[in-house]
Amino acid sequence: MSVLSPKTMATLLHADALNVSRDPMLMLGVVMSLLPVPLLIAFGPLADAAALDAFGFSGMARMLGAMAVLMAGSMLGWVTGFLLLEDRDDAVLMALETTPVGRTGFLSYRLTVTALLTFIISTGIGLVVLPTLPWVTTALMAAIAAGHAVLTALFLLAFAGNKVEGLALTKLINIALLAPLAVLIAPPWRYLAGMVPAFWIGEMTQVAPAPLSPLLAAAIALATTALFVVFLLQRLGHRND
Repeated sequence: MSVLSPKTMATLLHADALNVSRDPMLMLGVVMSLLPVPLLIAFGPLADAAALDAFGFSGMARMLGAMAVLMAGSMLGWVTGFLLLEDRDDAVLMALETTPVGRTGFLSYRLTVTALLTFIISTGIGLVVLPTLPWVTTALMAAIAAGHAVLTALFLLAFAGNKVEGLALTKLINIALLAPLAVLIAPPWRYLAGMVPAFWIGEMTQVAPAPLSPLLAAAIALATTALFVVFLLQRLGHRND
């Protein structure tokens, strides 16, 4: 039985939807991924005007929009990470080793679904809050956000021993949401933050001095994401739980 077969995917998706709907904390995470959209629609122009008056910076709404695209990946990855931690605490992941799906297959399913959902939702958010950007740029941002979601889930599973530790690590993960702001630093110093894939979403807004092309920024971000995924999977392979 393939974990990615339509029947298996439908069964697993139904089970995950029930798990999320029954947990208020996880439901809050899903809602939070969409919260920036109405806020930016309502207050984006005010943020632009305030930043222009205070700092002479006219791209605040666009920068906040890029962070909203990233936030969807952060929150959905967090939800997936906590579902995986819960499954590990309940020995579900261990039990899956004896099934045709297997632990690896189940993890592949969760990460694939997380990446696809994040890409779809982040693209929709980007089209609404970043209407002046080309749709290709918005799609590339969504791809980076999808990678960020996968990294968030894997980071929690690789470094947190349980859900309590996962909550503590969430504070560290949330720092990555600020990475796009580093593009406001003059080059080349801002590229010190380039090791964080989320940074490149800010570069793609084209509001910083001497920005790279969106395609190059996306390529660097996705390559860096792939390296981190490999590292986190190796870390997971060394865990005994």
